[in-house]
Amino acid sequence: MEWVCPGQEFCFGAGASPSLVACTDGVSERSNLDGEFCGLGSLRSFVERNHHLYCPEFAGLLLKEVRQFGADAPLEDDLTLAVARFDAAPA
Repeated sequence: MEWVCPGQEFCFGAGASPSLVACTDGVSERSNLDGEFCGLGSLRSFVERNHHLYCPEFAGLLLKEVRQFGADAPLEDDLTLAVARFDAAPA
């Protein structure tokens, strides 16, 4: 899997069916009550574990995990996410 992460806003993972995962910094910088950030490492790990899911399932599960990570900490930024999969066209 290859990654390109300009700034902290967009990540691109390439695999059997390349996928584009774009999110605002509100996703990677979601903090918990201890002030720890969810982080790009967590985002990358999530993508590697779940890239096989259909886009709506993937997006829903990622947002659920980010919200759970934050638990009862106040939401300080938006959680904006876009997911796309690029399937090869039949020859």
